[in-house]
Amino acid sequence: MKTFKTLISIFVFILSLGSAELFAAQVPSKYDQKMLQILSVHELGVMNWRKDMLELYDRMDSVLDSEDGKIHARDLETLHKHVLFYLNKIKNPSESLIKDLPNMINENDLIYITTEKESFIYKDGSRYAPMSVVMRNRSGKRSSRSLRNSRLRQVKNTVYYINPSDKLGKSLLKQLKIQFAVRLTLLDHFFYGFGPFVQNSKLRRSIAKQLPDSYETEKMTFKEIWSHYMRDIYKTDVLVKGYKAFVEGAENKSLVASINRTDFEKSIDHIIRNSWSFSKLKKKDEEITFFEDIKENIKYMTRRRRDVYDSAANVTVNALSMAFGNTAGLFQSRHGKLYYMSKAEEESLHEEMQPLDVVFEKTPFRLTDKFIPGHWGHAAVWTGNEDQLKELGVWDELPKLYKHAVEKRGYNGPSFQQAVRDGHRIIEALRPGVQFNTLRHFLEIDDLAVVRMKDCPKEMPPQMTSKGDPVCLTNSMKKEYLLKAFQQVGKDYDFNFDVNTIDKIVCSELLYRTFIDVKFDTTLTIGRHSISPDQVAYKVVGEEPVFDPVYIYFNGTRINKDSNALRKVINDLMKGDYDKVQEFTGICADYSGKTCE
Repeated sequence: MKTFKTLISIFVFILSLGSAELFAAQVPSKYDQKMLQILSVHELGVMNWRKDMLELYDRMDSVLDSEDGKIHARDLETLHKHVLFYLNKIKNPSESLIKDLPNMINENDLIYITTEKESFIYKDGSRYAPMSVVMRNRSGKRSSRSLRNSRLRQVKNTVYYINPSDKLGKSLLKQLKIQFAVRLTLLDHFFYGFGPFVQNSKLRRSIAKQLPDSYETEKMTFKEIWSHYMRDIYKTDVLVKGYKAFVEGAENKSLVASINRTDFEKSIDHIIRNSWSFSKLKKKDEEITFFEDIKENIKYMTRRRRDVYDSAANVTVNALSMAFGNTAGLFQSRHGKLYYMSKAEEESLHEEMQPLDVVFEKTPFRLTDKFIPGHWGHAAVWTGNEDQLKELGVWDELPKLYKHAVEKRGYNGPSFQQAVRDGHRIIEALRPGVQFNTLRHFLEIDDLAVVRMKDCPKEMPPQMTSKGDPVCLTNSMKKEYLLKAFQQVGKDYDFNFDVNTIDKIVCSELLYRTFIDVKFDTTLTIGRHSISPDQVAYKVVGEEPVFDPVYIYFNGTRINKDSNALRKVINDLMKGDYDKVQEFTGICADYSGKTCE
């Protein structure tokens, strides 16, 4: 892997050196100039993208190695933004160049470069090719297999006879070169940007399958691009065909002597010859085994099968967890002790709470609580009221986020703005999905803890722990984090409990997706990283706390202590030392109440 990464670093460095020859050309038209700018690997935005992708891979790969495969939330979001850049700034502009051109480089059509006859196009020709038989696998899906030593099939095709010395031939050769240049540069960009990620199954799936649903169009497009890229690696006769036609039209001495190439054509030739993919085609021309060396590193087909197995395993785990969770969730022996909180006390809590407060709870009277590791059984995010959301610049963003939740996820709750006005303040992931609820709805509990990150001093950047966690929030961070929380509403509950996926989330993962710069601990279990509420709460009691306690209710009673004392209580609760909590607070530690006076 290190060798592969080193090679990519060298490629990026060499390409970043640039070439005066390319931009010295006097291009004949603005359209051709734009085309060269899009195709050129020297274009600054693309080079920066390649560099950023390589740096991101190095960072994510080192984290995966040191933390058993966990993907940090901020890194995953950055990766998805780079995918979006690739689609909108690299792939789409490049493909627009050939959108209206006939597709000359394909599986069936033939190209002949010749000076013996005038250029012409012969349509609806026919030739014979190996027949593919259609089969069905166990799932009923169609698959095909080529019978190369058996039956042949008749293929309808178009034959291009290109004489570079006549008008039609010059036009066809130019179109051919443009198409070939687009194919190669896109392949280069994909290889440099995404090639390293192919080697790691978790990162590969994060790119190919885990784009946010807000990127719905891009998500489908990227899956197609990924498929095409892999098909080009393992089925390369089409590209070899383009390579041979280009070489014949650009390097055959007798042909070149008869062609008066324009500066634009020289520039296109330069782009093609300096493509990394072209160098591989040149190396593998006779063998028709393009990317054979990369195949040995990537072994994609084997890994793709592994991805299928992993996907099937995820479906199984999800189904079993869902069945258990939904069944266990039906068992509740009594109401929570805070269920009976007075209206006045509830309103007082509203006054104390601030946007981005983290809310923990414990429900020992529910069966599901017995199977959650640690003390806390659930965690959620407090959003704040209308005035607070307006002050942070979040309020006007809510209609757009609500529309997305409704249209893309089938969310059927009230509009976010109306919900806030009606007293909804808590975003939480429950078994039916991520919801926006009231404090009254949340209070079916025995224990309640609220923790908060400090405000940063004005005009000052956030302070950081030695682990890189922020310990204070700027207003811009508050806005970003609140928007992240609202973006989760409507998602399904993640019964796989995997923080490396984003389409579904579990309750404590909501905090992982909201406070995306906080490096929460996770647990690797049966191949997936999960996060428990206690692992979120660890950022309250660890050596370098990120959150400070605001208030705690233990066994239905509020603990009236200062922040340091409340931190001690949370620490003892997470250790399961309930007798010590009872001794320190004077509150009975028996949730059943049988031993309490």
